[in-house]
Amino acid sequence: MALNSTIFSILHVNTRSVLAHNNTTKFDEIELLAIEYNFSVVCLTETWLDNSIDNVTFQLDGYADPFRLY
Repeated sequence: MALNSTIFSILHVNTRSVLAHNNTTKFDEIELLAIEYNFSVVCLTETWLDNSIDNVTFQLDGYADPFRLY
């Protein structure tokens, strides 16, 4: 089920260890949700990220470059 493209929608996730390495990362799962439901905005809250992790790690296809606060 895809959301109607005329509706403004937001996905917000408090990720907690978004880059934890298993077979897939939590970010992979979030990316699948974003693709499936075509959210207007995707927001991630992650307190463990710092400027040593580059924005490319969190780039979603079809979305603007990530905006981050350090």
